[in-house]
Amino acid sequence: MIRLLCLVLLLSLVSSCAGSIKVSTRGCQSLKTEFAHENMRFVPNVVWQEKYWSYGGEEDSSETTNLGELLAHKQIECKKVKFLRLTTGQTFWDQIFSIVPFIQRMTLNIELMTES
Repeated sequence: MIRLLCLVLLLSLVSSCAGSIKVSTRGCQSLKTEFAHENMRFVPNVVWQEKYWSYGGEEDSSETTNLGELLAHKQIECKKVKFLRLTTGQTFWDQIFSIVPFIQRMTLNIELMTES
């Protein structure tokens, strides 16, 4: 039983994949936003998360999304965004799902401050 568990763990480590999220500014050509660096302090008035799944084999897979589409889901116009911070990470459940071979789930955190 322990050998089987070790074998399953070893196979999941060998067959795991890495993924990434790419955010394009397509759809927001009028964007005059300052991308807030990690240490910059601002008070976001809109915060949400998007989940992304990636499925890979031998090569790392990446998911691409458009900033215009992300903002459209929240009915926010690009020109109203003053500061924007995008971070990626994995929640507890993202890590649990990523144990499954060839599958990875990531979270994109979006924080923005809009003009009043």
